[in-house]
Amino acid sequence: MDIKRKKLIVSDLWRKKPKGTYSSREIFDLFLHSESALEDFLLSAFFDGLKLHQLGKKKSTLTRRKNIVWKRLSPIVEKIQRAGGTGVYEVKRRFSVFKMAYIFANDYEEANKFADTFLSHILHPQRMFQITFIEFGDVSSIVKHNDRLVKSLKKEIESCKSREKFLKKDLERLNITASTVVTIQEQQISVYN
Repeated sequence: MDIKRKKLIVSDLWRKKPKGTYSSREIFDLFLHSESALEDFLLSAFFDGLKLHQLGKKKSTLTRRKNIVWKRLSPIVEKIQRAGGTGVYEVKRRFSVFKMAYIFANDYEEANKFADTFLSHILHPQRMFQITFIEFGDVSSIVKHNDRLVKSLKKEIESCKSREKFLKKDLERLNITASTVVTIQEQQISVYN
């Protein structure tokens, strides 16, 4: 869905009586599957991309619009996510924000089988996944999601490497300090005994 259509639907949904009638699929295809996603979209599309803390008096307008629209979107989004469908499923560690992969499946049962087969070795022994249907589509639909995920993971890898270098230096300093303390202690004991 193009951004112009998306803005039109969202701005209609915050009216007291929306003029348009939208299918459940059209609502789901807005990709506003959480309040935070909706808030981010509202900020970028209707508030010149300002951050929440920059809104000043307009913050109440944002909150009011977000609450009205989310009240209309959430039942539809939740219903479709519960039912699933042929398309993209997001796999995360249960009770975590860590995204493990995006997989294509025809239903939740197939998504669970794929996740268990290909991702269970990454998890702790309890193999707890949270699988969420996020998009209708074909197998090519996973490419954009997994590309974005891989870029994010590579950034995290680089961050870990940087922290590892720092931790190695810190570990070396701590070892030298501990060794120095022991040497000082032994020296003082031998001198003063």
